[in-house]
Amino acid sequence: MSRRHNLMVEQLATHIVREFGAGRGMRSWLPEEVLETAGVDPTQYTVVGPDAFANQLWQEALAMMAKGHVYQYAKADHTVDAVVFHMRPQEAGGPQFLAVRRGRTGDPHEDEWALPGGFMDPGERLVTSVRRELKEETGLDVPEDRFDQIKTHDEPDRDPRGRVLSTSFGVVVTDREAATTTGAEEKAESPECRWWPLSSSPKLAFDHSLILHNAWAVLMLKGVLE
Repeated sequence: MSRRHNLMVEQLATHIVREFGAGRGMRSWLPEEVLETAGVDPTQYTVVGPDAFANQLWQEALAMMAKGHVYQYAKADHTVDAVVFHMRPQEAGGPQFLAVRRGRTGDPHEDEWALPGGFMDPGERLVTSVRRELKEETGLDVPEDRFDQIKTHDEPDRDPRGRVLSTSFGVVVTDREAATTTGAEEKAESPECRWWPLSSSPKLAFDHSLILHNAWAVLMLKGVLE
């Protein structure tokens, strides 16, 4: 089942749960209303027919609700991503950024390069989380007040594991700091980290290429990058 289909079912189920409190009968919904609530363009489903597809979505939404997988208001996980730049002169290869190789078996984008980061721990502030993740995955320890918050990335299908928002932070490190990167404390999670020239970035996991270039643009605008 596609991620887009699952999102439609989840959107419908969440709306149904909300409507319980309004005293509305669950079985009184018209097929057109089901499709509209799920965010479906009916013309895309002319093969099976909009009524049949509406019934399919309805049954899947009820099954999702029965498993307790939805709430009255939509929930999302939250991650942080660290965009770390090391400014070098052009004759030395130009600016670099730090990336880690994803190594946890079964995780999406296993063995691909990504920005350092991960899921927040309970009770953490965003900047505390990004500092911790960066140190755990690369050995680089940067004070919280050095990070610039860039943006929260919220595309619904940006992570195949479900609804995951990510807030990115940018930071520029010194030559001495750049030399302290050692790799992850837990090698099964990130077996390798390395500096990549900004001009020849590898293919990055998730939407991390977009996050990387957004961070560069924002830090340039703020005058952080020279």
